[in-house]
Amino acid sequence: MTLKIIQATYSTKKNGIDVTEHLRKKVTGGSLAVVVNNGIAGDPQYGKVKKLKVRYVLDGVEHEKTVSEGRRLLIESQCSIVEPISEARPAEKAIFKPVTYSIKPLTVVIPCREEDGQQLTLESLSKQTFQHFSIVVAYDDGRGASFARNKGFSQCNSPYVLFSDNDIIWKPNAIKIMMDALQNNPDKSYAYGWYRRGKEVCSRKQFDEEILKKYNFINTMAVIRSKDFPGFDEKIKRLQDWDLWLNMLFKGKTGFYVNRQVFSTPKIKGKGITYGNSISYDEAMRIVKEKYNL
Repeated sequence: MTLKIIQATYSTKKNGIDVTEHLRKKVTGGSLAVVVNNGIAGDPQYGKVKKLKVRYVLDGVEHEKTVSEGRRLLIESQCSIVEPISEARPAEKAIFKPVTYSIKPLTVVIPCREEDGQQLTLESLSKQTFQHFSIVVAYDDGRGASFARNKGFSQCNSPYVLFSDNDIIWKPNAIKIMMDALQNNPDKSYAYGWYRRGKEVCSRKQFDEEILKKYNFINTMAVIRSKDFPGFDEKIKRLQDWDLWLNMLFKGKTGFYVNRQVFSTPKIKGKGITYGNSISYDEAMRIVKEKYNL
């Protein structure tokens, strides 16, 4: 496979920057994968959404592609790609078998407010060992995280979806591990791992239906089968993730715990789209329990 970048421009309607040489340096192994953001060549017009327009020759055929800021540009041949097995402990080898993908099977939805950036999450996503995914940045329009997630999912046409907050630092093999877990456990609807919030370790627990009915131990950042995703209840103001997992549980949909750290977050109280809520934790618990008669 051969790839040649002819011309690339990062621009708004009024201003643009030639980034041809920058993208040429990013071509590796005859393919190109970059997140479209101001790191490509600065900010040609502050506060305006930019687009990256690329003309290129792939395998002898000329193409043109335009990608909006916040999304991911991937140029590669359409042939199937066999993903190598991730590093795994001996006990996990039976679970994480090699998987073959011929399409992009995953969409990553990043919910955020208009004033928030996504750089932290986008940078860690660009370093994933598994790169067969699309990215949708969904703004909440002042209506909350659940609204933004549902809006982002409406643009998803892949068999799997991953909702990632905009302040997540993903471990390089996180998506690969969760994708392989679902591919090799077809009876499971989602896969999750544990994470760190500062020094605190969270979500480090095997899936247990009875415990899930008592309290939540599964984070939102899980890979979910799109066909099993029922949508977030936009009336739930806190513990939206617990509400989602209970909704799926009572529909017979269960999860798979991969027993690996999948991300960390420097989240600080009062920051981000889901932290620092207007109602107390106890009140949020009461509302969810009443909804499911728990």
